[in-house]
Amino acid sequence: MKQTNNPASSSGNQSVNLSQLLGSLFAVQAVSLAGTLLGMAPALIDLTGWLLRLTGLGTAVILFQLGPVNPRYRVAAVCQAVSVIGGALAYFAPGMLVLNLVRIGAGICSIVALFEEYYGHGELVAERDARLSGHWRALFIWELVVSLLSGVVTAFIVVVGVMAEIDALTLTTVSVAVVAFAGGVLQIFYLQYLKRTRDLVG
Repeated sequence: MKQTNNPASSSGNQSVNLSQLLGSLFAVQAVSLAGTLLGMAPALIDLTGWLLRLTGLGTAVILFQLGPVNPRYRVAAVCQAVSVIGGALAYFAPGMLVLNLVRIGAGICSIVALFEEYYGHGELVAERDARLSGHWRALFIWELVVSLLSGVVTAFIVVVGVMAEIDALTLTTVSVAVVAFAGGVLQIFYLQYLKRTRDLVG
C-alpha cells in the first residue's frame, strides 16, 4: 500500500487545510447530488448536464490540492478533468466514430478517477478506521456494478418500449430516471463516507 501522510503527525495548519479541502469536496459533491436528482426531469437534462460538468471540474481542482496528502488524488484530479473536458468536447465531434472514441476515452478516465479517489480516501483513514477504508473500496466496486446494471436496465426499457410502441419521450423519461436514481443512491453513500473521513482526519 502506498505511504500517505498521517494527519495525526501533520502540523496544525496542514490538518486544518486537509479538513477544509474535504469539506469543500463534500459541498461540491452535495451540489452534484442535487444536479443528479434534478436530471430525472427530462426538461432539465441540458441544464443539469452543464451543472455536473462544473462540479466535476470543481472536484478535480480540490483533488489536485489534496495531491500532497496522497499521489492518488493528483492522478484522480487529472483523470477527472480529462473526463469532464472530453465529455464536453464530444458535442463537437465531427462524426459518430470520433464521438464514440471520445466518449469511451472519457469513460475510462472517469473510472480511473473514481478508483484513485476512492482508494485515496481509503488509504487516508486505513490506520484509524479499517472498516471505513473497506467501505471506500467497496463503493468503487458498487459504482462499476451499478453503472453496468443501469446500462442494461436502460437498454431493456428501450427494447420493451419499442416493442410495446411506447413514445420516445416516455422512454427517455424512464431511462433517465433509472440512471439518476441509481447514481443518486451511490452519491448519498459517498457523502456519508466523506463526512466520516473528514471527521476522522479533521
